Amino acid sequence: MKQFPSHYLLSLVGYGRQQYETRRAIPAGPAAQTAEARYGANQFHTYLEAGTTLEGAHWNATPYAGLQ
Repeated sequence: MKQFPSHYLLSLVGYGRQQYETRRAIPAGPAAQTAEARYGANQFHTYLEAGTTLEGAHWNATPYAGLQ
């Protein structure tokens, strides 16, 4: 997080990888089989947010905007 006098800028970047493997039996009498599946996914994500602090006599408010 980059801090300025009353403003801020926050950024985030990430990556995730999922892999799945499933297997199940299909009982069909003498022709019984096994069903299998393997699949995966890549996930990339980013986040950017900027805001400022407004100060009053007895209060603070921080309006902000963000993109995901």
